[in-house]
Amino acid sequence: FDYQMQVLRDHWPRPIENDVVLVGIDEGSEEVFTEPVALWHRHFARLFAALADARPRAVGVDVVPPERSYDDIVPGYDLALFRAIRELRQKTVAVFALTVDREGRAARMHPTFARVIGEEGLGIDQQLRDPDSVSRRFDETALGSERTARTLVGQMLRGLGLPVEAGYIDYSVGGRMEYIPMQDVIAWKEQGQAERLQRAFAGRIVLVGYVLKRADRWELPVRLIDVDQADGRARLSQPGVITHLQVMRSHLASGLLQPMGEALRWALCLVAAGLVFFHFR
Repeated sequence: FDYQMQVLRDHWPRPIENDVVLVGIDEGSEEVFTEPVALWHRHFARLFAALADARPRAVGVDVVPPERSYDDIVPGYDLALFRAIRELRQKTVAVFALTVDREGRAARMHPTFARVIGEEGLGIDQQLRDPDSVSRRFDETALGSERTARTLVGQMLRGLGLPVEAGYIDYSVGGRMEYIPMQDVIAWKEQGQAERLQRAFAGRIVLVGYVLKRADRWELPVRLIDVDQADGRARLSQPGVITHLQVMRSHLASGLLQPMGEALRWALCLVAAGLVFFHFR
């Protein structure tokens, strides 16, 4: 499977019209925003305000909402973020990541954030891994325990009125991924570059997530983004948000890949085995 995906990407590239846009939180973001990430409420509020102005088709935020309030440390931080989230959800489909603990239960979230975002605006950030730790399949049912798990991408698709499929992720669609740093998006808004925001995001599906070199890494069959400049097997270790992005790309293109039916598979095996009874010149 991995080899086929790489051959298809190398020789038969399949770009997607109006491809998904990635807003990345990278090492440069941490240099610009010097507070601990838990106190980035104001910066995320500025980012969401910039995206809301651009009117994207949908926004998925692969950043878990705060577990507790920090108003006792910096008064007004929570309110600024509440308002930005509400404004974003009024203008487009917006879904936020919800992580789970080791038992598969949803992690705690500040109750006010949960009310502002709403149940339809939350999706778990988990993906299936094969025994070799590589993520090749997407199936909400397989992730759920008592009921179907609602994932980040699944919730975005539902918000857009699109079906949520199950199958193999098509890693052959879409080109090499580039990202727009979070701090650049905020700067465009504050510098009044409304046209630039429109060109980048208007009518597009946007994902926001970490592209750090040291955290939230997933093994993928191919390299879709190069933030590490690594070689060998290490180049396949990708930021977690890239997995969500490729699931979304697969749905937007020709859908997830489905295994051949069991009956047809056995029929082909019988045909191949039957060839031993024939003599050829």
